[in-house]
Amino acid sequence: MSEQASKELKPYLNKSNIHKMEPPILGIDYGTINIGIAITDKKGIVAQPLKTIKVKKGNYERFFQELLEIINHYEIKTLVLGIPQAFKEDHLQNIDSILEFQSSIKKMTGREVFLYDESYSTSESYSILREQGQNQKKSRQKIDKVAASYFLQELIDFKNKKNE
Repeated sequence: MSEQASKELKPYLNKSNIHKMEPPILGIDYGTINIGIAITDKKGIVAQPLKTIKVKKGNYERFFQELLEIINHYEIKTLVLGIPQAFKEDHLQNIDSILEFQSSIKKMTGREVFLYDESYSTSESYSILREQGQNQKKSRQKIDKVAASYFLQELIDFKNKKNE
């Protein structure tokens, strides 16, 4: 991981700064082909999948346009971007791409974009969809927004337990 990457990881949501999260919260599951979007209710108790935005050939213009529309429509207060732990070498490249993406979102929205560990959210989401009887083709169409919802729910559960 680059030195810049390790500096950028400071806005990771954790016990010391999780109080900065205000609902409604938008969860973003980064991808080079699809980006999953999930949202919490206005009280920040329940996360639900919202949509998957297709990205064409690394062109994120459509994503940013839709992101701004979603932020305004739902009056989003907090943005959270999923980032995996670096278990493998290829995760390091992905982390650098996600940090660049985080920076772009900050510039476009003028808001801080928190990071949250989304490790295993995709595999857990596939399991959930299979348990619901979804076949593999249907699962692929939903997986990104379900993964965003999965890690966002995990995050708000953690925040709500901390506040008890």
